[in-house]
Amino acid sequence: MRNKLLSHVKRVVVKIGSGVISDQEGLDAAAMDSISRDINQLIERGYEVVIVSSGAVSAGKKDLGITGRPTTIPLKQAAAATP
Repeated sequence: MRNKLLSHVKRVVVKIGSGVISDQEGLDAAAMDSISRDINQLIERGYEVVIVSSGAVSAGKKDLGITGRPTTIPLKQAAAATP
């Protein structure tokens, strides 16, 4: 039944929460690698993939020396804006 329902699908939206791709220290490289391989398989099968993530804060906090979850809005903004 699932195959029939999804037979017309051309685009897949993948929401990746920061809890999936990070730990207390920052980004989890193994999780990122695994998700990247999964997304690549979807692309190879002809799907258009849109990635939505809330991981910007997790990605930047290590560079700023923040451990754990940032506790203030300015710290969250700074971490999210870190390249």
